[in-house]
Amino acid sequence: MNGTVVIGAIGLVTTAASPIFASRLVARDQKSAWQRDARAAVYTEAMAYAQTLESGLDAAINPELGGWPRAEVKHADLITPRMRLVATKSVFDAWQSLTQAWALFRWNVQDEFPGLGNEHSEPLPADYPDLVSLRRALENFYTVTGRAL
Repeated sequence: MNGTVVIGAIGLVTTAASPIFASRLVARDQKSAWQRDARAAVYTEAMAYAQTLESGLDAAINPELGGWPRAEVKHADLITPRMRLVATKSVFDAWQSLTQAWALFRWNVQDEFPGLGNEHSEPLPADYPDLVSLRRALENFYTVTGRAL
């Protein structure tokens, strides 16, 4: 009889505890799904931002492409906080490298090529060091972000 009581008690405890375990599993799965969806959303915005930069660089090298594109993308300062919240470390680091390379590129191009973008300006040399660095940062960002998804 003692064995039956013990088995019955174990059955009662597991029956009573199963909703608690199930709710914890569901909550964990929901958090994981939310994080995955949040990452995908911010990675997509960051990729669109990066693509706009890349298209602009192509136009700066080859003015026949019609000038810098005017795509409606979120500013990097609006993307970065969300990246801090949900991005993996490798993606966030690649994003930081990209935004820093873009800032350095802008600064130096404004100084060295003040007329860039005007209809009579010379195209930017494809081997311009800051352009090469920015393209490397773009490729790294694309690669790291693609792997993270």
